[in-house]
This record gives sequence, structure tokens and C-alpha cells, in this order.
Amino acid sequence: MRTILLHPSSAISDDVPIEQVRLPWNIRRTLSEAGLKTVGDVRKATIETMLRLRLSRGTVDYIRATLG
Repeated sequence: MRTILLHPSSAISDDVPIEQVRLPWNIRRTLSEAGLKTVGDVRKATIETMLRLRLSRGTVDYIRATLG
């Protein structure tokens, strides 16, 4: 059975696993490997924390703009 991915949106609930959000595979993998398992975890992470994950500033801005 195939998982339906949700389009990134500020309307997504904090408890949704990040693996269920339609983000580029490498971004989802990086966030998950860093222990950011849910949308809420990503929203709570500081920009500095996300930059330490070797995500570019543009990627961090994209995540913030789409997930809130």
C-alpha cells in the first residue's frame, strides 16, 4: 500500500510525521536522521539548529515558509 504524502502547509497538524509530508527526499531524510520526526519538531527547531544539519539557508527558508 502506498502512503499519500501531504503537501507542505501551515495547516498540517504538529503530530504528523515528517515522512508523510511532500518534501524533497533528501530534506525529509536529513530532518528525520537529526531526530526531527514530526512537523511540530521541525517547527520548534531554531534556524541555527537546522543550519547545523547542513541544510542551506534557502532550504531552511523554504521549510519555514511552507510548514510555518
